[in-house]
Amino acid sequence: PSDPARCPTTGSIADCGLPGSSVAIVERGNSNLQPEKSRSYTLGVIVEPWRHTNLTLDYFNIKRDYEISTEPYDPNVNAVRGSPDPSTGLPGPIVAYLTPFINASYSLTAGFDAELKISFALGAYGNLDVGIEATHLTESKQVFGDTSYDYLGTVGPTGLGGSVGTPATRGALDMDWTYGALSLGATYLYHSATRGVDTSVGPDCIQLSIDNPHCYVAGFGYANAHGQYRWSDHLEINASILNVTDRLPPLNNVTYGGQNYNPSLDQAGAVGRFVELGLRYHL
Repeated sequence: PSDPARCPTTGSIADCGLPGSSVAIVERGNSNLQPEKSRSYTLGVIVEPWRHTNLTLDYFNIKRDYEISTEPYDPNVNAVRGSPDPSTGLPGPIVAYLTPFINASYSLTAGFDAELKISFALGAYGNLDVGIEATHLTESKQVFGDTSYDYLGTVGPTGLGGSVGTPATRGALDMDWTYGALSLGATYLYHSATRGVDTSVGPDCIQLSIDNPHCYVAGFGYANAHGQYRWSDHLEINASILNVTDRLPPLNNVTYGGQNYNPSLDQAGAVGRFVELGLRYHL
């Protein structure tokens, strides 16, 4: 976070929490921790309007009370400073944050899951199966006391899992065509863009720069293709192409899981187009 005691005067990268700065985070134990408790419920419906058509829609709501987390970074509460500079009268620079494990008041995640499956009988031309599934979050927040941090559609929380982020929407489209011994298919996977902010750190943009006018990490979608041919009861040939269009991953300098890209969500873009061929023989 930006140091309110030094940033307005020095404007330095370290004092203002700009990209390129770093600070130690010291996590500490807490013997007063209480066990977590959770409450969740789902409400769903399954509809089959036509033969070979299946639609599922679910609403989920998950609340975790006394959630164990590290205390948020606060320059006024848990910062450790270096020696002050007498010539400026400013306090010393922040060199570390002491963040003990605490029981957050609660976290809440809610949203919708949807899935549509359709099977088409093409007669002499085989069968075509189409599947669409998507998850859309309507709420994702964590509350500490009277302070609420909203992570929905952002790159936060940065302190969790290499800053994977919390895209609001994820989905996949899958198509498979079967014609006798031949099977061909394709899958398209997508997640939505995220705003380059982490509300637990502060309101400023942390993607590229604090004054970035386009403060977001782009969404990412890519397609895979696969095929299989059963030559006989014993011999099977298969092939797959991952990231068919060789799509590059979106630029993300917030994550520390990878170098300027998010390996948890966008690894296929970093690898690029990848071809696999296989031969399977059954005795």
